[in-house]
Amino acid sequence: NDAGSSVGLTVFMEEADLSEACRAALVFSPLVMIEQYIPGREFNIPVIAGEAYPVLEVDAGGVYDFNAKYLGHKTQYLVPAPISSEITRYLKEQAVKVWKALGLRNYARIDFRMTPEEDIYLLEANTLPGMTASSLVPKSAMAVGISLPELLEIILRDALEK
Repeated sequence: NDAGSSVGLTVFMEEADLSEACRAALVFSPLVMIEQYIPGREFNIPVIAGEAYPVLEVDAGGVYDFNAKYLGHKTQYLVPAPISSEITRYLKEQAVKVWKALGLRNYARIDFRMTPEEDIYLLEANTLPGMTASSLVPKSAMAVGISLPELLEIILRDALEK
């Protein structure tokens, strides 16, 4: 629940697997979060200084867990996401609404899932997303020609102004 990077994440489809999933999560934290699984595609939208950056789709070819994120899995990051302009606009609008509703500042990454029927669900607001050259926020910024040093300067300038 509180380790980040999907540490301790288990996706299960049978109720009988709940106990084992909880045991696995309790290794990492005394808190366990249980959520309904939402099948579909995952989209991440960085919001920098109140502005939504290009939508990034994560295609892990399965569950986007710690292994898919960091251990050489064949995860693909598609930016800009291959979706319609209407869905792109909607996701970016929603990301900024979440940003404002939560009173966020400087930068965050807002994550959504979209079902095959195109129903969209908010997953989380990541208030401290990774900021390495291979992280998702910098990947999105690069799609509009903003390098990692430039992105960090934008974030720092925004922080200093506020």
